[in-house]
Amino acid sequence: METRPIDADDVVAIYDDMESQQGSSDAGPSIHFGFYDEDHDDRAAAVENMNRVLSEAVDVGPDDRVLVLGCGAGDESVWLARQRGATVVGVDVSDRQLDRAREHAADRGVTDSVTFRNVDFHDLTEFDARSFDVVWALEAFCHSGDDRSVLEQARRVLDDGESDAASPSDTAGGRLVVGDLFQLPRELSETEQTQLRSANDALGARVDPIDEFVEHIHDLGFEHVDVRDVTESIMPSSRQRGLYGRLAYRPYQLLQRLGLASQTRVDVLRGSGQLHKLVQSGALGYYHVTAEC
Repeated sequence: METRPIDADDVVAIYDDMESQQGSSDAGPSIHFGFYDEDHDDRAAAVENMNRVLSEAVDVGPDDRVLVLGCGAGDESVWLARQRGATVVGVDVSDRQLDRAREHAADRGVTDSVTFRNVDFHDLTEFDARSFDVVWALEAFCHSGDDRSVLEQARRVLDDGESDAASPSDTAGGRLVVGDLFQLPRELSETEQTQLRSANDALGARVDPIDEFVEHIHDLGFEHVDVRDVTESIMPSSRQRGLYGRLAYRPYQLLQRLGLASQTRVDVLRGSGQLHKLVQSGALGYYHVTAEC
């Protein structure tokens, strides 16, 4: 399925435009999917629970150096410092989001352990090889036009535990942790392909097949790869986004014609509705992927 290349400026514009809609939780001003379960059944709790589940999957601890890809307003970065004691570097390409992230870190008192840089995660050469214990990517790969390139960069900066300057962490080797939407390993119908193409373009995304993503991970020498389909746990978030997109789309279209709303906002609402339809139909699923090197 052909999809137009992702323009980083488009992605920045989308997230900057959505800033006023971002809610807040104990995890910070997140717009990520929440991980719902019996103990976390409201949005704020589920958003924080997503961080908890992913951090436990790779055992993030006080001695770990964590690189957060596509850190946005810094919610996961701050959470990892406060709740897991990690030293964190967050990278993003939006100066506006990075400013918010720095404010968030200052408000939570973690500026000594969290820093933010304007770095494109397709090129991490600013960082030394083997300089991180964990690479964290929560809904970041969906905004990459080249998953393999990002994985190569992640592999390079992860400490494999074999260098003289190995991490002091008790866990040997570097760890990759990903939470994101992917295409399920089946053929999409023509309708689903059209919906996905439209949603990708509207949201500055490219949701790739999970089997191709995992193949890249294996090819690059990662080990102990674990892939978990957690779609049911994010379904409430997907429904909320889909419902809001469907209900708000027409009003915002009118506001856009009156010059009171941006075309970007209208596109995001349309894309959110389409994305939920694709999750409902089983064309897309939400996966947690972890690996070690």
